[in-house]
Parts: sequence; structure tokens; C-alpha cells
Amino acid sequence: MEKKRFFSFKTKEGSLRLLALFVALIIVFSLLAQVITTQGYKINISDVVINVRGADLHMEMYAPADADNNSSLPCILLTHGGSEPLSADSMMASEMARRGFVVLNIS
Repeated sequence: MEKKRFFSFKTKEGSLRLLALFVALIIVFSLLAQVITTQGYKINISDVVINVRGADLHMEMYAPADADNNSSLPCILLTHGGSEPLSADSMMASEMARRGFVVLNIS
């Protein structure tokens, strides 16, 4: 007698269970990645676009979560330079924001 497997590609029900499991894992790990990126939501990360003489300047702004429009915080400008992507300095920007700085990571 063959043992019936709960998760198996051999049956339609088993395939659907595997699909549901993988979708659930993707959602869980995506949420975990967001928590890790924002360091437990201690920082806010937002995309900012400024129009400078007709050209759009794209940047990411990292700020402490408890900062508001009336906060007077020091600002750090980061430029990744070279052929590196904007995300190359994201860990440094996150750490500086966690320590109380507003960081503009310019593309």
C-alpha cells in the first residue's frame, strides 16, 4: 500500500497545497525583508523626486520614524557614484537614519 503524501506533485490536491505553501512563504519572507530593511520600522524610507531646471532628480530619503516636519535633524547627502546602483549605499543610509540623521541617497 502506497503512503499518501500531503504535499505532492503527483496529485492535483497536493500540487495546490504546495502552491499555497510557497505563496505563504513568499508573503512571510517579503514581510520579514521589509521589517529588516526598516530595522523594525525604526526608520522611514521614501522616494523623492525634485525637478531641477526641467530634469527630475530621483533620491531615496531615510529618516528616523519619530521625525516629523517640525524636527530639526542633521542631513547627510549620499551619492553612490560610478556604475553602482542606488541601493549600494542603502545599508549605510539605514544605519545613519537609525542614529538620528536624515539621509538623502541621490541617484
